[in-house]
Amino acid sequence: MSILDRILGRTPTTTPQITAQPPKAQPTNAPAPLANLPGVAKPVTAPPPVAASEPLMRVYDQFGRAVSIGRETWRKDVLLPNLAANRDKPEELYNLVANALNDGFAADVVESARILAANDPHPPRGTTALGVALLLTGDVAGARQVLEQGLARFPDDPYLLTQLARAFEHTDPARAEELVWRALALAPNEEFALNWLVGTVHAKGGDPAVQAAYARAAELPGSWRALLWLARSALDAADLAGATRLYEEALDRATPVPGDLLMQLSGDLGNRGHTQLLVQLTRPRFDLEAHGLAVGNNLLRAYVELGMLAEARSLLEQLYSKQRPDWREHLMAWEQKLDDAQKRYGEVSAPIELVVMKLEQPVWSRGVLNFENVLPVKTASAPRIQFVCASGEAAADARADGKVVSQPTNEIGRISRALPMFLAEEIYLRTSARSAFLLPWMKQGGFILSAKPWTRAFLPQDQSPPDVLMFMHIDAAHSPWLLRVTLEQPTRPEARPVLLEQAFELRSAAQDALTLLNDIITRVTILLALRKEDVAPELATPGNDLIPGYLTAIEQALAVGLAARMPAPSPLLYQERAIFDHLFDVALYGDEQLRPRMLLVNTLENESRRRPDIVREFLEKLMMLQQKHPLPAGPGANLVAKAVQIVTEKANAG
Repeated sequence: MSILDRILGRTPTTTPQITAQPPKAQPTNAPAPLANLPGVAKPVTAPPPVAASEPLMRVYDQFGRAVSIGRETWRKDVLLPNLAANRDKPEELYNLVANALNDGFAADVVESARILAANDPHPPRGTTALGVALLLTGDVAGARQVLEQGLARFPDDPYLLTQLARAFEHTDPARAEELVWRALALAPNEEFALNWLVGTVHAKGGDPAVQAAYARAAELPGSWRALLWLARSALDAADLAGATRLYEEALDRATPVPGDLLMQLSGDLGNRGHTQLLVQLTRPRFDLEAHGLAVGNNLLRAYVELGMLAEARSLLEQLYSKQRPDWREHLMAWEQKLDDAQKRYGEVSAPIELVVMKLEQPVWSRGVLNFENVLPVKTASAPRIQFVCASGEAAADARADGKVVSQPTNEIGRISRALPMFLAEEIYLRTSARSAFLLPWMKQGGFILSAKPWTRAFLPQDQSPPDVLMFMHIDAAHSPWLLRVTLEQPTRPEARPVLLEQAFELRSAAQDALTLLNDIITRVTILLALRKEDVAPELATPGNDLIPGYLTAIEQALAVGLAARMPAPSPLLYQERAIFDHLFDVALYGDEQLRPRMLLVNTLENESRRRPDIVREFLEKLMMLQQKHPLPAGPGANLVAKAVQIVTEKANAG
């Protein structure tokens, strides 16, 4: 809660060894540019350079992405221009001044606060803001003069009284205390006034004086905040019954129940292990609009500790529905806790049915949106190359002793799918060959990561085998990883396999992936006399800075597409909203490239089949992406525009 929130009493709107791997979201490796913050005088398209010693501020861009900006840069390029632009708009100016005081920019807003005090349609508010600004800049005499003049006009304003008490704190402590008690008589639950009073009396009389002050404040009509502190003392004295009576009395006095009340009540009970009582008192009174994450966070913790996972999941979905970017990280952390609690990872003893799925086109072109129309036309006689999902192992896998284990996706598993998919996609677009990706898949739902290399013996019989099969094994026992690639020619049994090795590191994933791609193109061109094709500019290979994020994105899109086609609702996906956050980041970072945009829209269409509620959360952001970052004109952009309309209609009808 900000300084002025406290002052004004506002509530913030705050055979092979097999591992089955449910997909999990990963943060993008692509940097998130800063773009068009609300109210910024001039557009900012990327964070300006920040000096190594410059403190940072965390802000959110219009797409809800958290970005860091230097405090001085923020002050010069955002705060000061906005103060000047809004000097004649009291509501906007008040919010700017309040946030600046909270962020430590008091000296920069004194003059704006003077303008606000002279023009605010709510005079006590503007006067209080100016008084606070002067107090924070050390002008105590000036603050006292402003606040006394304000009180002469509005003698019963508790916030003016409280701030005037601060102005007399050192020169006339007795008057300061008298002013605070006057303020509490008018607003007994004003947090800043009560806390200031308690700090003052504690310095003079210690804990007994504090308890006496709380008891006196609790007798004021409508007082509930002091009761919370008395209840905390009862909890600390192991008097649960007494604390419960105090909490119930506080709840009876407050209608509707303020967020501060439930937040402290639930926090104190939760921190002391009384989760059952926490739920009993909090759940019937929880209101999403009024209490939000501050109280929801404590309820979620209690639900998880009590094993009430269905209730926790329902509450989590309600909180997500508010689409608050500042809540996002907290909610994703809770989603991960719930996913971990509801899934049973470990050794798999039940029989596993495996199938090998064949994806004959890039993942973004599969489906009902006609994105395959942008693909190059292949002749019936075109050579065929199939890329098998990679196998992979780390040093720890040697301890698995052939067991089948279910676990969340790890980096090896993700790359084992993403890299062959990327190679198949690039071969399809860059050469005259047809390419496909072969994916081992559990019928029950789940990716497969084999610690031993796949072989042709594992693949199903193919009456028309491809011209080239690519197998890849990831040896992650050491850093850098080692990719061992085998190119086989099933139609030429006499031909010896082509073997190659490539070092691979996550930090150099783009360069390593492109090096491997160029090596494979060269070798298969020799084997099959391929013809290289000119790629349309809009379908060009993502740049080096985008490839790491794109690799993650195509693997995530594959997971969503498979989940959408499961015969029954499945808990296959892991942190679904993080998946779409990442897909949006990739689409934004490659905002003029068609492939990332089609990938995002196609994945949203797949998700609309199983979770239209999640898709609806992203529709506004999708429209903004289309409007503020339009694709270059062309057939692909037209297809995307039609697809966005289809996705919107499906999600809203779901």
